[in-house]
Amino acid sequence: MLRPVRVEPERVALEEGLKPALRLRLAPSLRAELVLRYRGEGFDVQERGDLVYVARDPELGRELARLDGALERVVRGATYRSLMRSIGERLGYPACCVDAFVLRARRYPERLLARLPGYRAEAYRTARAAWVRRPLARLDPFLGGDEARLVPFEPCRFDCPVARAWADRVFDAVARRDPEGARRLDERLARDVAVCPRGAIAIVSVDPSRRVRAAQPVPRFAGAPPSAADRAAVRALVGRRVRPDGRVGRRLGPEPVVIAFGRA
Repeated sequence: MLRPVRVEPERVALEEGLKPALRLRLAPSLRAELVLRYRGEGFDVQERGDLVYVARDPELGRELARLDGALERVVRGATYRSLMRSIGERLGYPACCVDAFVLRARRYPERLLARLPGYRAEAYRTARAAWVRRPLARLDPFLGGDEARLVPFEPCRFDCPVARAWADRVFDAVARRDPEGARRLDERLARDVAVCPRGAIAIVSVDPSRRVRAAQPVPRFAGAPPSAADRAAVRALVGRRVRPDGRVGRRLGPEPVVIAFGRA
């Protein structure tokens, strides 16, 4: 028997026709249950590595899997960015956010860059590029591992009006089904988030003196506990000062960045 699940914004978006497909990165412990659920409800489900694609149209799911397969084989920047754009468009993400993501994409795929000492994770590059002084909590894309997000894409800015309208439509659909769950989701999103250069993510509390009082690591994707390296990076945030531009530390090399979603 399947265990009860919490409110799932992406699932609601798919069922309400707000998204044409889902592209989910899941730990093996969650994958079998999810595949069983979606197939039992008549959705087409494709799997590739740690990615699961869910759609009503089998051709769309197969096309997404094909694009990701091609993505794994390329090292040329232009081809890589073209494939990423195709994936974003097929998932129905806002054009301005897809464009910004493609512009941020590095010359080489993330899987190759991660081996380098100077590696900067995509989540970190997003946090730096999309940072604004007053971000919108519903546009927090970093809590997918905590299953608490409305936008499964990286906004071009954390106050993007197009992404906001997208998130609001999903939230309204969730609220029609589960008003209390929607209220809790809004509360969970309204928390400050820190993103570290190599991709560790944390929920943080910042005291009146602008120092990080507490930091809780967040899984990078659902069902995968934070690594030891991520936990160490998050512990190092505590006690450090958050500057007005959101950066944490003393300007010695790339610094973690805090996005004040809790202010929204």
